[in-house]
Amino acid sequence: MKPLITVGIPTYNGSKYISQAIDSVLKQIVSCKNFVEILISDNCSTDNTSEIVHAYHDKYPGVFSYYKSLKNMGFDNNLNLIFEKAKGKYIWLLSDDDTIVPNALEIICKVLEEDFDYIHLNWSECDQKLKIKKHKAIHLDKDKKFLDFNLFLEKVMTSPVFISSNIFKKNSWKKEANKFIGTGWLHYAKLLSISKISSKTMIVSSPLVKYRWSGGGWKTDHVFNINMAIKLFEIITFYKKFISDKVLRKCINVTFSEIHLEICAARLSGQKIPLDIVNKLETEIRSFSMFNSMCLKLMDAPDFVVKVLYLIFKAKRKLTRIVNSYFKS
Repeated sequence: MKPLITVGIPTYNGSKYISQAIDSVLKQIVSCKNFVEILISDNCSTDNTSEIVHAYHDKYPGVFSYYKSLKNMGFDNNLNLIFEKAKGKYIWLLSDDDTIVPNALEIICKVLEEDFDYIHLNWSECDQKLKIKKHKAIHLDKDKKFLDFNLFLEKVMTSPVFISSNIFKKNSWKKEANKFIGTGWLHYAKLLSISKISSKTMIVSSPLVKYRWSGGGWKTDHVFNINMAIKLFEIITFYKKFISDKVLRKCINVTFSEIHLEICAARLSGQKIPLDIVNKLETEIRSFSMFNSMCLKLMDAPDFVVKVLYLIFKAKRKLTRIVNSYFKS
Protein backbone atom coordinates (compact mmCIF):
# COMPACT_ATOMS: atom_id res chain seq x y z
CA MET A 1 0.00 0.00 0.00
CA LYS A 2 1.30 3.44 -0.91
CA PRO A 3 1.90 5.45 2.27
CA LEU A 4 -0.18 8.53 2.95
CA ILE A 5 2.75 10.33 4.52
CA THR A 6 6.53 10.08 4.42
CA VAL A 7 8.40 11.36 7.43
CA GLY A 8 11.57 12.59 5.72
CA ILE A 9 14.61 13.04 7.96
CA PRO A 10 17.57 14.83 6.36
CA THR A 11 20.74 14.13 8.31
CA TYR A 12 24.43 14.87 8.39
CA ASN A 13 26.49 13.50 11.27
CA GLY A 14 23.30 13.19 13.27
CA SER A 15 24.29 10.20 15.38
CA LYS A 16 23.85 12.02 18.68
CA TYR A 17 20.09 12.47 18.47
CA ILE A 18 18.76 10.69 15.37
CA SER A 19 17.61 7.64 17.35
CA GLN A 20 15.35 9.87 19.42
CA ALA A 21 13.85 11.38 16.26
CA ILE A 22 13.26 7.95 14.71
CA ASP A 23 11.88 6.39 17.91
CA SER A 24 9.39 9.23 18.37
CA VAL A 25 7.91 8.28 14.97
CA LEU A 26 8.19 4.50 15.27
CA LYS A 27 6.21 4.42 18.50
CA GLN A 28 3.25 5.83 16.59
CA ILE A 29 3.41 3.79 13.40
CA VAL A 30 0.96 1.15 14.65
CA SER A 31 -1.81 3.67 15.33
CA CYS A 32 -1.56 4.86 11.73
CA LYS A 33 -1.75 1.37 10.22
CA ASN A 34 0.41 1.22 7.07
CA PHE A 35 0.06 4.86 6.11
CA VAL A 36 3.55 6.03 7.13
CA GLU A 37 7.01 5.70 5.61
CA ILE A 38 10.20 6.82 7.37
CA LEU A 39 12.85 8.00 4.91
CA ILE A 40 16.36 8.94 6.00
CA SER A 41 18.46 10.95 3.55
CA ASP A 42 22.06 10.90 4.75
CA ASN A 43 24.21 13.69 3.34
CA CYS A 44 27.45 11.65 3.42
CA SER A 45 27.85 11.52 7.20
CA THR A 46 31.31 10.77 8.52
CA ASP A 47 30.18 9.60 11.98
CA ASN A 48 28.27 6.39 12.81
CA THR A 49 24.88 7.65 11.60
CA SER A 50 24.86 4.96 8.90
CA GLU A 51 25.28 2.13 11.42
CA ILE A 52 22.49 3.48 13.60
CA VAL A 53 20.05 3.86 10.71
CA HIS A 54 20.93 0.49 9.15
CA ALA A 55 19.98 -1.19 12.42
CA TYR A 56 16.50 0.34 12.17
CA HIS A 57 16.28 -0.47 8.47
CA ASP A 58 17.07 -4.14 9.12
CA LYS A 59 14.52 -4.34 11.93
CA TYR A 60 11.70 -2.49 10.14
CA PRO A 61 12.25 -3.09 6.40
CA GLY A 62 8.65 -2.38 5.45
CA VAL A 63 8.70 1.03 7.08
CA PHE A 64 12.21 2.33 6.42
CA SER A 65 13.94 3.74 3.39
CA TYR A 66 17.55 4.88 3.67
CA TYR A 67 19.73 6.72 1.17
CA LYS A 68 23.30 7.83 1.73
CA SER A 69 24.94 10.24 -0.71
CA LEU A 70 28.47 9.54 -1.90
CA LYS A 71 29.37 13.20 -1.35
CA ASN A 72 27.98 16.07 0.68
CA MET A 73 25.58 17.86 -1.64
CA GLY A 74 24.38 20.51 0.81
CA PHE A 75 21.29 20.78 2.96
CA ASP A 76 18.92 22.03 0.26
CA ASN A 77 19.80 19.32 -2.25
CA ASN A 78 19.31 16.79 0.51
CA LEU A 79 15.76 18.05 0.95
CA ASN A 80 15.16 17.71 -2.79
CA LEU A 81 16.36 14.12 -2.62
CA ILE A 82 13.79 13.36 0.07
CA PHE A 83 10.99 14.58 -2.20
CA GLU A 84 12.44 12.66 -5.13
CA LYS A 85 12.58 9.36 -3.22
CA ALA A 86 9.52 9.67 -0.95
CA LYS A 87 6.61 7.33 -1.66
CA GLY A 88 4.04 9.26 0.37
CA LYS A 89 1.44 11.67 -0.96
CA TYR A 90 2.61 14.07 1.75
CA ILE A 91 6.09 14.66 3.16
CA TRP A 92 6.65 15.73 6.74
CA LEU A 93 10.17 17.09 7.11
CA LEU A 94 11.71 16.23 10.49
CA SER A 95 15.11 17.42 11.65
CA ASP A 96 17.41 14.65 12.91
CA ASP A 97 17.58 16.22 16.38
CA ASP A 98 13.88 16.98 16.89
CA THR A 99 11.06 14.69 18.00
CA ILE A 100 7.32 14.49 17.45
CA VAL A 101 4.96 14.34 20.42
CA PRO A 102 2.80 11.30 21.26
CA ASN A 103 -0.27 10.91 18.99
CA ALA A 104 1.12 13.42 16.47
CA LEU A 105 0.96 10.96 13.58
CA GLU A 106 -2.58 9.95 14.45
CA ILE A 107 -3.64 13.61 14.49
CA ILE A 108 -1.96 14.29 11.14
CA CYS A 109 -3.35 11.19 9.44
CA LYS A 110 -6.80 12.35 10.54
CA VAL A 111 -6.15 15.87 9.22
CA LEU A 112 -4.99 14.45 5.90
CA GLU A 113 -8.33 12.83 5.27
CA GLU A 114 -8.93 16.26 3.76
CA ASP A 115 -6.74 17.46 0.90
CA PHE A 116 -4.21 20.25 1.54
CA ASP A 117 -1.31 21.72 -0.40
CA TYR A 118 0.61 22.51 2.76
CA ILE A 119 0.23 22.15 6.53
CA HIS A 120 2.15 24.12 9.12
CA LEU A 121 2.62 22.49 12.51
CA ASN A 122 2.88 24.39 15.73
CA TRP A 123 5.96 23.52 17.77
CA SER A 124 7.54 23.85 21.19
CA GLU A 125 11.01 25.27 21.72
CA CYS A 126 13.06 23.01 24.03
CA ASP A 127 16.51 22.83 25.53
CA GLN A 128 18.99 20.12 24.55
CA LYS A 129 17.27 17.65 26.88
CA LEU A 130 13.91 18.42 25.25
CA LYS A 131 12.62 20.27 28.28
CA ILE A 132 10.06 22.76 26.98
CA LYS A 133 11.10 26.42 27.20
CA LYS A 134 8.34 27.89 25.04
CA HIS A 135 5.13 25.92 24.65
CA LYS A 136 3.75 27.38 21.41
CA ALA A 137 5.59 29.10 18.59
CA ILE A 138 2.27 30.37 17.21
CA HIS A 139 -0.50 31.36 19.61
CA LEU A 140 -3.60 29.80 18.09
CA ASP A 141 -6.50 28.28 20.03
CA LYS A 142 -7.72 25.93 17.32
CA ASP A 143 -6.71 24.57 13.93
CA LYS A 144 -7.25 26.98 11.09
CA LYS A 145 -7.72 26.39 7.36
CA PHE A 146 -6.94 28.96 4.66
CA LEU A 147 -7.90 29.40 1.02
CA ASP A 148 -6.13 32.77 0.93
CA PHE A 149 -2.34 32.32 1.06
CA ASN A 150 -1.76 35.87 2.29
CA LEU A 151 -3.97 35.32 5.33
CA PHE A 152 -2.09 32.10 6.02
CA LEU A 153 1.33 33.75 5.64
CA GLU A 154 0.31 36.66 7.86
CA LYS A 155 -0.32 34.16 10.64
CA VAL A 156 2.76 31.93 10.25
CA MET A 157 5.19 34.64 9.07
CA THR A 158 8.66 33.02 9.13
CA SER A 159 7.77 30.20 11.53
CA PRO A 160 8.09 27.63 8.69
CA VAL A 161 11.85 28.22 8.49
CA PHE A 162 11.85 25.70 11.35
CA ILE A 163 12.27 22.57 9.26
CA SER A 164 10.19 20.15 11.35
CA SER A 165 7.06 22.31 11.16
CA ASN A 166 6.50 21.61 7.46
CA ILE A 167 4.21 19.10 5.75
CA PHE A 168 4.10 19.50 1.97
CA LYS A 169 1.88 17.75 -0.48
CA LYS A 170 4.48 16.15 -2.72
CA ASN A 171 3.35 17.90 -5.89
CA SER A 172 3.42 21.29 -4.10
CA TRP A 173 7.23 21.10 -3.87
CA LYS A 174 7.77 23.15 -7.04
CA LYS A 175 11.01 23.02 -9.04
CA GLU A 176 11.01 26.74 -9.77
CA ALA A 177 12.17 27.48 -6.21
CA ASN A 178 15.35 25.50 -6.87
CA LYS A 179 17.03 28.79 -7.75
CA PHE A 180 17.41 29.16 -3.97
CA ILE A 181 19.40 25.97 -3.52
CA GLY A 182 22.39 26.81 -1.39
CA THR A 183 20.65 29.42 0.76
CA GLY A 184 19.70 26.95 3.49
CA TRP A 185 16.11 28.20 3.16
CA LEU A 186 14.92 26.10 0.21
CA HIS A 187 11.95 24.77 2.19
CA TYR A 188 10.73 28.31 2.86
CA ALA A 189 11.18 29.25 -0.80
CA LYS A 190 9.14 26.16 -1.76
CA LEU A 191 6.40 27.30 0.61
CA LEU A 192 6.32 30.84 -0.81
CA SER A 193 6.15 29.43 -4.33
CA ILE A 194 2.69 28.15 -3.40
CA SER A 195 1.59 31.81 -3.29
CA LYS A 196 1.52 31.77 -7.09
CA ILE A 197 -1.29 29.23 -7.27
CA SER A 198 -4.73 28.71 -5.79
CA SER A 199 -3.97 26.74 -2.65
CA LYS A 200 -5.44 25.23 0.50
CA THR A 201 -3.28 25.46 3.61
CA MET A 202 -3.70 24.79 7.30
CA ILE A 203 -2.13 25.51 10.68
CA VAL A 204 -2.34 22.81 13.34
CA SER A 205 -2.65 24.71 16.60
CA SER A 206 -1.45 22.02 18.99
CA PRO A 207 2.38 21.82 19.12
CA LEU A 208 3.21 18.46 17.57
CA VAL A 209 6.98 18.88 17.37
CA LYS A 210 9.66 19.43 20.00
CA TYR A 211 12.40 21.63 18.61
CA ARG A 212 15.76 21.01 20.24
CA TRP A 213 17.62 24.32 20.47
CA SER A 214 21.29 23.43 20.20
CA GLY A 215 22.79 26.88 19.64
CA GLY A 216 25.89 26.25 17.57
CA GLY A 217 26.58 28.63 14.69
CA TRP A 218 23.22 30.33 15.11
CA LYS A 219 24.32 31.48 18.54
CA THR A 220 27.96 32.38 18.11
CA ASP A 221 28.64 33.08 14.42
CA HIS A 222 26.92 36.44 14.13
CA VAL A 223 28.14 37.17 10.61
CA PHE A 224 26.59 33.85 9.56
CA ASN A 225 23.32 34.89 11.22
CA ILE A 226 23.31 38.24 9.41
CA ASN A 227 24.02 36.56 6.07
CA MET A 228 21.24 34.00 6.60
CA ALA A 229 18.80 36.82 7.36
CA ILE A 230 19.79 38.53 4.11
CA LYS A 231 19.22 35.31 2.16
CA LEU A 232 15.80 34.90 3.72
CA PHE A 233 14.99 38.51 2.85
CA GLU A 234 15.94 37.86 -0.78
CA ILE A 235 13.60 34.86 -0.93
CA ILE A 236 10.71 36.81 0.56
CA THR A 237 11.15 39.76 -1.81
CA PHE A 238 11.45 37.43 -4.82
CA TYR A 239 7.80 36.49 -4.29
CA LYS A 240 6.63 40.03 -3.49
CA LYS A 241 4.34 40.14 -6.55
CA PHE A 242 2.24 37.41 -4.98
CA ILE A 243 2.33 38.64 -1.39
CA SER A 244 0.44 41.69 -0.15
CA ASP A 245 2.57 44.66 0.84
CA LYS A 246 1.29 44.43 4.42
CA VAL A 247 2.29 40.78 4.82
CA LEU A 248 5.57 41.30 2.95
CA ARG A 249 6.66 44.00 5.36
CA LYS A 250 5.62 41.98 8.38
CA CYS A 251 7.71 39.02 7.21
CA ILE A 252 10.71 41.26 6.58
CA ASN A 253 10.27 42.91 9.97
CA VAL A 254 10.45 39.49 11.62
CA THR A 255 13.45 38.49 9.50
CA PHE A 256 15.43 41.52 10.64
CA SER A 257 13.98 41.88 14.12
CA GLU A 258 17.36 41.20 15.71
CA ILE A 259 19.72 42.56 13.08
CA HIS A 260 20.87 45.35 15.43
CA LEU A 261 21.81 42.76 18.04
CA GLU A 262 23.66 40.60 15.54
CA ILE A 263 25.70 43.53 14.20
CA CYS A 264 26.64 44.58 17.74
CA ALA A 265 27.50 41.02 18.75
CA ALA A 266 29.66 40.57 15.65
CA ARG A 267 31.53 43.77 16.41
CA LEU A 268 32.05 42.95 20.10
CA SER A 269 33.29 39.42 19.37
CA GLY A 270 35.77 40.62 16.75
CA GLN A 271 33.90 39.09 13.79
CA LYS A 272 34.49 41.20 10.70
CA ILE A 273 31.42 41.79 8.57
CA PRO A 274 32.44 41.31 4.91
CA LEU A 275 32.01 44.21 2.50
CA ASP A 276 29.53 42.32 0.30
CA ILE A 277 27.21 41.89 3.30
CA VAL A 278 27.54 45.58 4.19
CA ASN A 279 26.69 46.50 0.60
CA LYS A 280 23.60 44.29 0.60
CA LEU A 281 22.41 45.79 3.84
CA GLU A 282 22.84 49.26 2.39
CA THR A 283 21.50 48.83 -1.14
CA GLU A 284 18.75 46.25 -0.77
CA ILE A 285 17.39 46.23 2.74
CA ARG A 286 17.63 49.93 3.50
CA SER A 287 14.73 50.61 1.15
CA PHE A 288 12.39 49.04 3.69
CA SER A 289 11.35 51.34 6.50
CA MET A 290 12.08 48.90 9.32
CA PHE A 291 15.78 48.97 8.46
CA ASN A 292 17.07 52.39 9.38
CA SER A 293 20.44 54.02 9.14
CA MET A 294 21.34 52.99 12.70
CA CYS A 295 22.33 49.51 11.46
CA LEU A 296 24.84 50.98 9.05
CA LYS A 297 26.15 53.39 11.67
CA LEU A 298 26.75 50.43 14.00
CA MET A 299 29.36 49.15 11.55
CA ASP A 300 31.67 52.09 12.30
CA ALA A 301 30.56 53.25 15.74
CA PRO A 302 33.13 53.29 18.59
CA ASP A 303 33.33 50.07 20.59
CA PHE A 304 31.99 51.61 23.80
CA VAL A 305 28.92 52.89 21.93
CA VAL A 306 28.31 49.46 20.40
CA LYS A 307 28.64 47.83 23.82
CA VAL A 308 26.13 50.18 25.45
CA LEU A 309 23.65 49.78 22.58
CA TYR A 310 24.06 46.00 22.66
CA LEU A 311 23.03 45.95 26.34
CA ILE A 312 20.07 48.20 25.59
CA PHE A 313 18.94 46.03 22.66
CA LYS A 314 19.18 42.88 24.79
CA ALA A 315 17.21 44.44 27.64
CA LYS A 316 14.54 45.61 25.19
CA ARG A 317 14.28 42.13 23.67
CA LYS A 318 13.90 40.53 27.10
CA LEU A 319 11.23 43.03 28.15
CA THR A 320 9.33 42.54 24.88
CA ARG A 321 9.29 38.78 25.35
CA ILE A 322 8.06 39.11 28.92
CA VAL A 323 5.25 41.45 27.88
CA ASN A 324 4.26 39.26 24.91
CA SER A 325 4.28 36.15 27.07
CA TYR A 326 2.08 37.85 29.66
CA PHE A 327 -0.58 39.00 27.19
CA LYS A 328 -0.59 35.72 25.23
CA SER A 329 -0.78 33.45 28.26
